[in-house]
Amino acid sequence: MGIELPRINLPSKHIDGLASKHKVSKQTVWNAIRYVTDSQLAKDIRQSAKDILMKEAKNVKI
Repeated sequence: MGIELPRINLPSKHIDGLASKHKVSKQTVWNAIRYVTDSQLAKDIRQSAKDILMKEAKNVKI
């Protein structure tokens, strides 16, 4: 078994928005949310992804 890296499971509809917001390519966003890169930019992208998911979670009705 290999080492399993953490990842953020973000719907693909948000990838374009994150790429535009951070002025990077979609590949850069994918690398950031899959923890391939660990630069400050990657951390900022992951924080933005988390913010999106938290906002969506608040809309969940139980």
